[in-house]
Amino acid sequence: MLTTKFHTIYIPLPKHINDELFTLYKDLSQKYTNEYLNEKSWKAHITIGVLPLTDKDTGKFVQIGTKILDTIEKFPVSFSTFELSTDKRYIFLEPDTPSKEKVMELRKRFEKETKDKFTIEIPGKYKEKWDTYTNEEKEQLKQTGSPYLFEPHVSIVKLDPAESEKALMEIKDNKILKESFIVDEFHISGQSVDPMNQFPILKKILL
Repeated sequence: MLTTKFHTIYIPLPKHINDELFTLYKDLSQKYTNEYLNEKSWKAHITIGVLPLTDKDTGKFVQIGTKILDTIEKFPVSFSTFELSTDKRYIFLEPDTPSKEKVMELRKRFEKETKDKFTIEIPGKYKEKWDTYTNEEKEQLKQTGSPYLFEPHVSIVKLDPAESEKALMEIKDNKILKESFIVDEFHISGQSVDPMNQFPILKKILL
């Protein structure tokens, strides 16, 4: 049973782009050892903000998430390249610079509206290494439950670093890099133990 669950605000990608990326996800999963989600829960998205919270905070998170998005207008997103995460385990699809700037505006709004509003349940894997983090990373953990700075992206797969460079070379010219779309909705999700749907949608916000 999950006592702490990840609560997320994100931009879902249109079905045709999601399907293209899901094909990429499956192709890479057949060639390499992919540790990122399962096929039932995988969904292409751009996260705006995520917090590890208990169920008692779910309603409040949805309420604040709705407030964050209540004045947002539709905007375009285009993609530029595939990149590796800092630890070289994840392959990310990166939005172009104007798209990143827009997402970062939303991220700053998320940070402002959620700051000191919740008791963050820091995941155990970070608590175990608490003394290894800088003061800045510790503060980041207290506010978001993660030591990592936010960077807009779409997560594709999670691989062993020994495999990720090779996989990245395989997809570096994928046709998805020519795609773009207009953001016209956001989703707020919780987390579930249901293997068929690990991140059920709590609310859809249409622009």
